[in-house]
Amino acid sequence: MARIKLIEIELSRSLVDFTDLGSYSTVHALVRLYGTTIAWVPLPVWNGCCSAQAQAQAIFPHYNQIVAQTLLRDRLLHPAKYTHQPGWTLQDWLPSDLTQEFAPTPLNPPKITILFCPQFAIANSPTLADASTPALQALQALEYPNLEIKILKADPSGWNAARNLAIHEATGAIIAFTDDRMVLSPDWATTLAATFTQNPEVSVVTGLAVPQQLENATQATFEHAYGLGRGFQRKYFTWMQPPTWVQLGTMNLGMAGNWAARRSHLLDLGGLDPRLDVPGQTAMGGNWDLWSRTLLAGRSLLYEPALLGRYLLPSDDKTAQHHLQQTIAGFYSYIRAGWKRSPQLRIQFLCLGLWKFVRLCMAMVRNYGVPRSWIAAELRGIWQGLKGYEAVKRQTPRSTSTPAIGSVLARPHHSPLYGKAINGKVVKARTAVRQINLQQPLSELTELAGYDAVRVYLNLEQHPVGWLELNLGNPNRDGSDRLSTGQLATAIADQLLREILALSHHYNGNAAWEAANLAITRHWTHLATHSLPTGYAPLPIDIPVTIIITTCDRPQDLYHCLKHLIVQKTERSLEIIVADNRPASGLSKAVVDQFPQVKYVAEPRPGGSYGRNAAFVASTGDIVVTVDDDVTVPPDWLEKLIAPMIRPEVMVVTGNVLPLELETPAQWMFETLRGGLGAGFAPFEVDRAWWDSFKEGTPPVWNLGVSANAAFRASIFHHPDIGMMDEILGPGTPTVGGEENHLIYKVLRAGYTVVYEPAAQVWHRHRREMQAFYKQVYGHMKGGTAYHLLLWLQERDPRAWKQLFIHMPRYLRDYTIDRLLGKHQMPWRIMWSEMSGYLAGFWGYWQSAQRLKKLGRSDRYIPVADRDPARQTSAKQTSARPTNPMQPIAPQPDNPPNPRSKTPSL
Repeated sequence: MARIKLIEIELSRSLVDFTDLGSYSTVHALVRLYGTTIAWVPLPVWNGCCSAQAQAQAIFPHYNQIVAQTLLRDRLLHPAKYTHQPGWTLQDWLPSDLTQEFAPTPLNPPKITILFCPQFAIANSPTLADASTPALQALQALEYPNLEIKILKADPSGWNAARNLAIHEATGAIIAFTDDRMVLSPDWATTLAATFTQNPEVSVVTGLAVPQQLENATQATFEHAYGLGRGFQRKYFTWMQPPTWVQLGTMNLGMAGNWAARRSHLLDLGGLDPRLDVPGQTAMGGNWDLWSRTLLAGRSLLYEPALLGRYLLPSDDKTAQHHLQQTIAGFYSYIRAGWKRSPQLRIQFLCLGLWKFVRLCMAMVRNYGVPRSWIAAELRGIWQGLKGYEAVKRQTPRSTSTPAIGSVLARPHHSPLYGKAINGKVVKARTAVRQINLQQPLSELTELAGYDAVRVYLNLEQHPVGWLELNLGNPNRDGSDRLSTGQLATAIADQLLREILALSHHYNGNAAWEAANLAITRHWTHLATHSLPTGYAPLPIDIPVTIIITTCDRPQDLYHCLKHLIVQKTERSLEIIVADNRPASGLSKAVVDQFPQVKYVAEPRPGGSYGRNAAFVASTGDIVVTVDDDVTVPPDWLEKLIAPMIRPEVMVVTGNVLPLELETPAQWMFETLRGGLGAGFAPFEVDRAWWDSFKEGTPPVWNLGVSANAAFRASIFHHPDIGMMDEILGPGTPTVGGEENHLIYKVLRAGYTVVYEPAAQVWHRHRREMQAFYKQVYGHMKGGTAYHLLLWLQERDPRAWKQLFIHMPRYLRDYTIDRLLGKHQMPWRIMWSEMSGYLAGFWGYWQSAQRLKKLGRSDRYIPVADRDPARQTSAKQTSARPTNPMQPIAPQPDNPPNPRSKTPSL
């Protein structure tokens, strides 16, 4: 198996290139912002380097939602940081100083006692025994001034009895639990103290666990099937009514080696249950049991992903089996303890146990990528957990001053929060109402004793924002008369982000989020693109470039396009060719005659592919750039577009296509509802590995850009596996489109790279009339159907059959059902245009194939170095000589197709 490198990215600091990655095929990055974990992102490695550009591209815009929520929460909790930018737009919250280190140290740091339990260091697991060294080193490296560390020793009564004794003897107000499988991050203790300080109503805090390394197949399989991460969203848990069986699965609330609780709370509950120490196994069930008892008592538990630990994965099959058997044994001992202790919840505990047992049986019968020996180890753990719980006698207190666990557990857990049942529904008894003005610093809500919940109405100056409702938990517990700023800020950021952003956009939530989404993407993409080297050296000016415009009787658009092309800021040799797909009208020729430096090529056979291929054949540049006649290009566009061609493996570069105007409903609908022609604002690249990664459908090359703004290396046109554009596809043919998709498909199949460079942007004039818009939607779907037919019939790609007859009909079916159910409001006319376009694509492909037989293929592309100079000069003079625009040009005789090796069946 290929090795996977694990790295960490803090977005509040500058993105940097990661180098010396030659032995790794992939990088997995833990992305954080102000200490809050955002995502776990795979990154590409190219030539042993993972660039800052690639990092920004992988993160944005995919995780913009949680980034925006984190920025708002930071704005609410630390208003002093934003005095220079006191506004409430997302641009005001973006980090500007990328040199400051994140430091969540509380003002009065409470003392923390860490109980380190080396329970995995057992004789039959030498790998995990060796892993205690990095765990202890991480404890010694913790950056916290008020810390107490206790390394526990195995107690004859079990690990939970040893923990209870340590809790009784500890001097810290916060008791944290970890083991020799967990490597804590340096800011772990600081983050833990800040979390408890900002959330006085929380009794237990659990943290995020990510793998420390992925060096072999066993570790990769274990992480994929049993990953211990619990997500990247901060979550508060309080049970306001009897829990469901799903909620009783408290293993979903965190990991046993990364959690902490208030010492007063642990003493109140009587510590961990020693009966959950299964003989010869670890005490995992004790953690889950205590979390359950915490929530049943009406207390609050917080899952905080900023509390980061890295766990050491088992590196061999024997160790993995042992760990899984331990885990399941602890799980079923917890279920048995809950069954005994809480008779009113027996049905829920029974359902939880049966659910896990059935899943294991199904996994044993039908393998899901997990070795059956691992499943067998889990099944053995079930019996061991149930039998072990019965075998362990109730423990006696080790000290007369230590609370007896038995007396605590014997108390019934009937929380007063369950309220009264009305018509079978639980209703809260009392709800407090409070108001908050976001212009003022956020402060905790007080005087809430006796309330089950609080409803908070938010205002920003005189503008109402919205409201949210938060559960309070047990009103009889300590600190229950207040609600912390941490929980308030989290709830506001999670529930009212878009409402706050909409205030600056006249309450238009969609427009506000689009602006915020764009601001986030541009901010970090700009930092990665301009603050750091892009990796592109200047393209030598001795490389000639040809720009091709294919047109068909749109003289005004053509004139406007040529006027901007001839003023490009470049010092290289530049050739501009206009391919006229309807020369008999003379309209395009009259425009070209106004620009003496522009070359004119007539191609009377209708079809955009015929026109482009004729221009390819006549071109002399090493790089050929294609644009449509209805685009406007800025003066610096060309050099930005061709810059990635400095890399020899790059054969195609596409640029961004933005709307020139949005003045009619048709233009707005095309850009907003159909996504326009652009591929986003983040650069990216794909290659043969990306092409191969799609197993169940064809690679979505239509998301890589369009030929209205693209550059091609001319050598691909005589490449035996690529060639020029297929004349069956393209505008002006019965198939309407798909020609650039097929060309890019062939480039990737041949093993080359396609780069998307959004900095090379052009402006496209969308269709203004609704009828033209509907026709465009119809044409895109028709061209997509024909394109997949060509891949299936001509390229022999079986994925195209699945895309054509499974995925596309399923998409249309689900899209229609969602419209009937009201899940979206896409106009029916647009949906019908797509459906009819899909069906028409089959007939259109047959028509276009018959048409190709009649008109023949385009001339072959001959490299400039192999052309006859005399013939080349004659061709140039012929193309520049004025002709009678009304005199039709006879079609060229049929030519053999481009020499191309037959692609084997995939």
